[in-house]
Order: sequence, then structure tokens, then C-alpha cells
Amino acid sequence: MPKRDEILDIVRGLAIILVVCIHIIRGNEGSVYLDFKILLYSGFPIAAFFVIAGYIISLQSNDKPAGYSIKRFQRICVPYFSFLTVHIISNDFFHALMGWVGKRQFYPHTSLSSLELKNTFFAFLMSNDPSFIKAGVHGSFYFFPAFFLANILFFLCFKYTRGIVRCTIIAVAAPAIAFICTRLVGHADIPWGINSALLMLPFMLFGVIYEKIVAALQYLKTKNTLLLFLCIIIVSCCMWIFRTHGGSIPTFDISNAFTFYLLAAAGVVNLVCIALIIAGLPIKGLLVTIGQNSMTIYGLHIVVRDYYSIILRWFGIPLVIKNDLYIICSLLFSLSLCICIAVLIQQKVFMRYRVFRLLFLGITK
Repeated sequence: MPKRDEILDIVRGLAIILVVCIHIIRGNEGSVYLDFKILLYSGFPIAAFFVIAGYIISLQSNDKPAGYSIKRFQRICVPYFSFLTVHIISNDFFHALMGWVGKRQFYPHTSLSSLELKNTFFAFLMSNDPSFIKAGVHGSFYFFPAFFLANILFFLCFKYTRGIVRCTIIAVAAPAIAFICTRLVGHADIPWGINSALLMLPFMLFGVIYEKIVAALQYLKTKNTLLLFLCIIIVSCCMWIFRTHGGSIPTFDISNAFTFYLLAAAGVVNLVCIALIIAGLPIKGLLVTIGQNSMTIYGLHIVVRDYYSIILRWFGIPLVIKNDLYIICSLLFSLSLCICIAVLIQQKVFMRYRVFRLLFLGITK
């Protein structure tokens, strides 16, 4: 296992902030907000986690498959099942509570009936959007199991293949199978996000050269920090211009495959550029902390968002106003709230008790 470094954690922090933004942005509430959401849906915030995972796996290829799989299951799937349980219980509790006080109209998922055992069972078994929605879970939770599957598949490919065979399997065959699965079954109906796992494998291959990318960008920074800013501006402009042409993870198709991967890879490089700049600023510690708490933030931010929505509805504050300034301020406040509460829970609860560390973080120490 490589020694934890600040740049990786800052990239994680930036990525999880953008992922939370994706999930708390609602519909077409203003032009700036909507364009921002389209840009985020290009996939680069999620891709960043797979790039980092690919880099780490490339340093662990001497591990035995069985041992590696067990460690990954403990680190990813155990917290996934724990957070999923929290979501299901939370949904049922608030649905019942709002009904009891006669305020069910304030609950964001009013179309749900009371929790049924079969819905809970299928949520754990299938781990896809339709089964989640029936159990009251929202927020693309299938990325937890998809991330687990991608880790295992990439580890096996990296360990047992070489050269052109490895590149063909990961960069060509995997996205092709993902495309076929999505066309046959539908993006949301595939169990455990298998298609998303296959779609993300090329980014994990990209992660193998992560150190070289950082070294090249570090070289630019030593020459002149303005070169990094120039790189960020150029890449960001290109991503903004082509944001509607690259598709997204749910809409991936043969016609937009090249643009999808190119834009997402460019977005990840941009995050690394920004991380290198932040590494020399006072806010470095904040981003490192957010990155180190990224799993808890991802696992709890939808629950926090739902509670926040209930409070707003209770006091008659509208959730949707087509005013860009209001929307941006609302986004910043919601984002800060979700991250602060998740970090606080991890530091004060999960890290303090061993059983919670195992259940929600997949670690014992």
C-alpha cells in the first residue's frame, strides 16, 4: 500500500465535492446551474476515484487475488451495506414520522408506501436504481458496488495480462461490453452497476501513469505556477465548449465514447492541477480532511440533503427558484452542510468506536 500523500487526498476532496454537487442540484433551476450540472455529468468527478484506484492497484499487483478481494470487500462493500441500511431505515422513519404529525407533504419521497421487506431484500440483492427507489434510497448508490467490481476486475487484468492484451481488454473490450449491457438491459436495471464498473476500467488504466502526470505538472509548477493556471483555463474552456457532446455515464454510447473519455480524463488532469496549486495554500488542510472523509461524505450526503429539504419545506422556503444567484448560494450552503455533518460524524463517531470503523469505514485500526 503506497504511503498516503496530500495530493491524492486533495484530488479526492475536490472530486467528492463535485459528486455532492451533482446530487444536490435539482432539475433546470436556472441557466448557470443547469450548465454546471451538465458539465459535472461528463463523469470526471467519479472518474477521479477510479484513476486513483488504478494507481494504487498498480502498486499492489503482487497481492494474492483472494486476499485482495477480501480486503476490498471489507473496505468497500461492508460500508456500502451499512450506509444502505442507514438510508432505508432513515427513509422509513421519516415517512412514518411525517405521517404521524400530519406533515407527510413535507417529505421529499411522498410516493413511497411503507417499507416492505421484499423491497429491502431486493435493494441489497440487486443494488440498482429501481430496487433502491422502491426501498426509498436515492443518489446513485450503485457506485459503491460498481467501484468494488471495477477494483477486482482491474486487479485481475493488471496481474495476469501484459502489454497490448491488457490494453485491449481494459480499454476496448470492457467499454464495449458495458455498451452492449446498457443497450440490452438499460443503464439503471443492471445489478451492482456492472456496466458502470466496466465503463470505468479505462480510467483505472489511466491511473497507472498517475505519478508521471503529477511529475509533469509539478515540472510546470516549478517553472512557473502561471503555467498551471493556463493549463486549467484551457482545459476548462474545452470541457465547457464540448460539455453537451460527451454524454454521461448513464447515456454512454458508441457515438460519444471518444469525447466521453477525453473530457473525463481532461477533467481529472484539471483536478490534479488544482490540487497542486492548493497544496501551497492555507486551505490545503481543509481539502485533505475532506478527501480523507470522502467515503462517509458519499455515504451520508443524500440523507443530510433529505433532512435539509424537509426543514426548508417545513418553514415554507421554496426549494426551486429560477434565479442563478439564489441557486448558487443555496448550493454552497447545502454543500457545506452535507460535508460538515458527514466529517463530524466520521471524526466523532466512526473513528471513536471500533465497530463503527468496521461497519462504515471498512477498517479496524
